[in-house]
Amino acid sequence: MKNTIFGAAFALSTFAALAGHAQTATPDQTAPLPQNAQNTYDQQRSQRKMADQSVTDSRRQLKQQESQTRDLKHQMREQRQQAKQQNEQLKMQRQDAKVAHEQEKQAKAQLKMEKKAEKAGQ
Repeated sequence: MKNTIFGAAFALSTFAALAGHAQTATPDQTAPLPQNAQNTYDQQRSQRKMADQSVTDSRRQLKQQESQTRDLKHQMREQRQQAKQQNEQLKMQRQDAKVAHEQEKQAKAQLKMEKKAEKAGQ
């Protein structure tokens, strides 16, 4: 019975050692790849290149959009500044019109007073 147990343990340890060795062994890199593996490699390489190109195109498009966004923001900033300046000009024009109206009103009152004075003097 001991021999059977020792035999089974030996067989098990030998199997484990061989399985471990098989997992760590690397294939010979100089051996030519079978046609199936070459086709798979070519296909995967082509897919990777297409994915890389897609990433490059997406980055280029994103940079272009960011540039357009910066340009639009700059334009909007300038337009807001122009609108503020126009608003200030409008306020000044309104104030000037108000002053001119008051001056006209005063001149009219002065004219009226002069006419009254002329009539009173006659």
